[in-house]
Amino acid sequence: MGLSDLAGKGKDLLGSEKAEQISDDILAKGSAFADEKTGGKYSEQIDQGVAHLDKQVGTE
Repeated sequence: MGLSDLAGKGKDLLGSEKAEQISDDILAKGSAFADEKTGGKYSEQIDQGVAHLDKQVGTE
């Protein structure tokens, strides 16, 4: 198995439904933590970052 095979499997994994569920959970917890630590001052920016990251991983 070559490096390109591993890269292909990695892309398949990141595009799976399981990856979507895991990433959604991580992003929700991370954004809640960041929002709490910033006192809600950067909620809009945090939400934009989460939306961008969510598009990169999983099926949505």
